[in-house]
Amino acid sequence: MEDWACLAENWNKRVAKRKIILCFSNRGPVLSAEIAQAAVLAASGLGLIFVEPPTKQIADVDIIPTVRVDVGQGNKIQIYIAQSSQNPVVKILPSKTVIGKSPAPVVASFSSRGPSPISPDILKPDVTAPGVTILAAWPSKTSPTLLPFDDPHPDWSPAAIRSALMTTAYTRDNTFDSILAGGSREVSDPFDIGAGHIHPSKAMDPGLVYDMKTRDYIIFLCNIGYNKNQINMLVLPSPGTDTSCSRAHQTDSNINYPSITVSNLQSTNDH
Repeated sequence: MEDWACLAENWNKRVAKRKIILCFSNRGPVLSAEIAQAAVLAASGLGLIFVEPPTKQIADVDIIPTVRVDVGQGNKIQIYIAQSSQNPVVKILPSKTVIGKSPAPVVASFSSRGPSPISPDILKPDVTAPGVTILAAWPSKTSPTLLPFDDPHPDWSPAAIRSALMTTAYTRDNTFDSILAGGSREVSDPFDIGAGHIHPSKAMDPGLVYDMKTRDYIIFLCNIGYNKNQINMLVLPSPGTDTSCSRAHQTDSNINYPSITVSNLQSTNDH
């Protein structure tokens, strides 16, 4: 199929009755299966073979029968169509789940990357976690509303929770190989995954915890350019809370954070 086949407005009353259309997401303006499905409907086609990088695949609701394949498989199908002396035939069978055959997790191609332009002395992102097609819930002991009269939260501080997630994260996929970066399929680095992928069960008992108090956050805000008046608009009033920038000379590298980043490394030589 030509690239024009993937856009509904390009059919111009052409029809593909009882045919299945092959579309590539990495050719031309077609970025999603929904756009290609609209083209198939406009052409009165039966179904769609949509070619996309494997790291972009997500669970979706299809309006017509659709099979998603990676770029390598898509190229083979296109060659088969071009070389076929007769009308090629497609059979769509019920799907099945194959366990342990595909490396996971993988950093999504749209995932935010570091370093932090505001504070390069702090590694960002902190961690990676599942973020697409998630079935989620909250524990019964956790307040879903955050209202003061609702069930109380655990007594861990936000910094302690972050620390527990970061210090127990892992950096190997389910094949025990390095976690790959979405799109490029190259090995991810700390600016892709931070401390690694979260391991919630291990985070329940992390051992060492890097905790932070309100004053630590205030110093951080001072270091990135906030003044006392601006900080007072952000910090909830509390007796004894010092919102001044008297210690703003400290660098962010002194913050009790569960990662270390050297933003201005002068030499890599060992002495």
